[in-house]
Amino acid sequence: MASSSDPSNQTQQGGDHEADAGDMIISALPTTRKWTQSELKLFQGFWLNNVVMSGLPSLQENFRGKSDHVVLTSYPKSGTTWLKALLFCIMNRSSYSFQVIDDGNPLVSCNPHVSVSFIEFWLA
Repeated sequence: MASSSDPSNQTQQGGDHEADAGDMIISALPTTRKWTQSELKLFQGFWLNNVVMSGLPSLQENFRGKSDHVVLTSYPKSGTTWLKALLFCIMNRSSYSFQVIDDGNPLVSCNPHVSVSFIEFWLA
């Protein structure tokens, strides 16, 4: 069962009021298309695309870190896929034999982005 501090659970508990407040914040932000085909919004000094923006206000409001959370940050296009694979291996080293290919290791059958999700998309 998801805990109350799990961001994926917060959206379900928050209901429409939370979504409406986030939509109001997003709709009031400055917008541009100068650098890309998709629309970018200026949020707290950063230009972000709509996919990331849709969950960010709610994430900032509701996310509560726990002592066992690990937050991996990286600059885009700087090896994020490899970092996620390494993080998954470190955090799950007792669950899988990383020397055997067919031991059920999700990294064998899935992209590391599936095993270690982007926090921005939890509430999107």
